[in-house]
Amino acid sequence: MYYLNTPVQGGYGYIALKHPEGYVTVYGHVSEILVGKYDFVKAGQLFARSGGAIGTPGAGPMTSGPHLHFEMFENRNPVDPLRHLDLSSLEYKKLDLKYRFKFVEDLKAIYGGQVNLAKFKSAFIIQ
Repeated sequence: MYYLNTPVQGGYGYIALKHPEGYVTVYGHVSEILVGKYDFVKAGQLFARSGGAIGTPGAGPMTSGPHLHFEMFENRNPVDPLRHLDLSSLEYKKLDLKYRFKFVEDLKAIYGGQVNLAKFKSAFIIQ
């Protein structure tokens, strides 16, 4: 745990986690934080509950409805989290073209030669 803003009625609740690789991830509109400041969080560990429903603690005054706000930073600069997360569980055809190559690479990393890549006729790299 790196930083937290405790969810209160009318306030914006969020938590920031600092990762060993130098990244910081921020999770906003949280309704409950389950760890303490400076606690270590393990992969897969439940550390907060999302909220965001209008009028609930942690949602903040400008929420549009229930959701989780997610941001990722490297050296204090915002980065595209989809470039760093596993995309293989998403639907290929619904992905923006710039993420389709990463989707195929993620599939190959998980399943190796056990996946039929023929159905992914084209993968694009768009910067």
